Amino acid sequence: MECTRHDGRPIFVFDAFHYMESAARRAEAAGLTLLHSQALSAIAFAHHKAGEGVQRELLLRADALERQAPGCSRDDTSLEILGLQLTVNGDLAEARELLVGELERARARG
Repeated sequence: MECTRHDGRPIFVFDAFHYMESAARRAEAAGLTLLHSQALSAIAFAHHKAGEGVQRELLLRADALERQAPGCSRDDTSLEILGLQLTVNGDLAEARELLVGELERARARG
């Protein structure tokens, strides 16, 4: 038997969101811009996987933080995740535009 929270999500999903949101708050409080961006991207990815639609605003916020941060992520960028979400939802033209831009940005980084 699977236990669920009041919002209908399984408890383990609720716990995962709780820990991701906590990580984002702590990274922000510590001034760790890149880590904060990555935490927001993880939250957006999880919300999309939970069937909550494209997380455009959250991923654009993560992208803005990512661009302010020194260095670069070795994970997917927030705009790559947004491109994936748009692709899954059938918004192929917008996804392509975002992903081509991210490819050019990656090439420029080396």
